[in-house]
Amino acid sequence: MRIYYTIAFLLVSLSCSFAQNSPWTFGVKAGIGKSGSNRTVIRDIEVRDEYQRGNNYSIGLRTGYRFLKYFTATADIEFQQFSDERLRVFNFNAENVGRIVNTTQYDNEFQRVQLPVALQFSPFTKGFQPYLKAGIMPFCILKGSFDNQFRSSVTGIEEPRKLKADFDLLPNRKLDRQMHFFAGFGIKIGRHLSVEAVRYFAGRMDYVSGYSQFNKVLYPTYSSYALRGTQLSLTYHIW
Repeated sequence: MRIYYTIAFLLVSLSCSFAQNSPWTFGVKAGIGKSGSNRTVIRDIEVRDEYQRGNNYSIGLRTGYRFLKYFTATADIEFQQFSDERLRVFNFNAENVGRIVNTTQYDNEFQRVQLPVALQFSPFTKGFQPYLKAGIMPFCILKGSFDNQFRSSVTGIEEPRKLKADFDLLPNRKLDRQMHFFAGFGIKIGRHLSVEAVRYFAGRMDYVSGYSQFNKVLYPTYSSYALRGTQLSLTYHIW
């Protein structure tokens, strides 16, 4: 029986030694943050869009390789849920009625798989270890929705409407597969933990709800800034 304990002890010792000396790292991570942008866009004298940030949540895996003393290449695979809001305000005067205010509240929500690949600069290799990082992030949106509700100062509140995103429509086919840049900073805490904050850089997504190649029909366009945002994540480095 002692021989088995001895073999197990040697294997654990070799594994720990490999983890300490290997340039490779592997870990699990979870994140939380804000998506979108707080801004007001004036469409014309009667119409404006008020955007508000939503929340994002993510979970994933990380691998890294230190190829120079101060530089490490990292690659993650993550599942992320993110959202934002938009309020469209239509404020105008109607003949024989007076001032009318119509609003539509949009709740935009998406889920995606993303692959952040980054170069990480760590000027300190012992003790307090802050680092900077920047990279690219290809992603694929798995599903999305643009739920909305209309209100009028004249007719009142209508029933909420749910709109599932259709990325098979020709104008939307490039929206669900994109690549964005990100940058941020972090701190490694001991051997196993690191905390970092990153910023995703992305423009506005304009989604077309319908498309006709032959008929001149106007379809509503749904706008969202949810692709951009910030995220705070915690990574546990298994080795």
